[in-house]
Amino acid sequence: MLQSGIPFNTSFLTMRHNMKPRSWQAATREVDKISKRSTTPVDRAIRDVVIGLRAFGLPTESSCIGHPGDWGAPYPWIQFFILPGGKRYALIRKKALYCQEVLQELLDRFYQQHRPRHFEDRLSIHFFKNNEWGCFHLQSFGAQFLENCSPSVQARTAAHLRSEMKSFGRFLKRQIIALH
Repeated sequence: MLQSGIPFNTSFLTMRHNMKPRSWQAATREVDKISKRSTTPVDRAIRDVVIGLRAFGLPTESSCIGHPGDWGAPYPWIQFFILPGGKRYALIRKKALYCQEVLQELLDRFYQQHRPRHFEDRLSIHFFKNNEWGCFHLQSFGAQFLENCSPSVQARTAAHLRSEMKSFGRFLKRQIIALH
């Protein structure tokens, strides 16, 4: 049940995709295993979001909490990259659409009970130019505009964006734990 009193119904997963979310513990073990194999482990500040998304069956590829005024993007993001069973366009497209549908449903449910500080903080699915269906990000709506801002504005704004991502992580954790 959502805090708003709206029951969290996973029938959209089981009816259309024959998928039941995994337990928080199983997804945590998976993320821990990935972190151990990687030269850059999952940032602790974004870890709950990655665990929650993987529990819902979404194939996160990489993530970052953001580094304002430093290297990389100044905002938090999680990348999804769909690998097909072969080089078949239709399979990539189907898997990507499934992931986007589940992610959008989770975001919709999150925003039924949560108000972002600013509209630009709202998490959304970001597609890349020339996207071949298989690669997209979860990031705040106005995140990419930060790259043109001064380091002080980046730092101040990035704090809001990190807070939004962490709130989504807490939401995912509550939903997964309630389902198991």
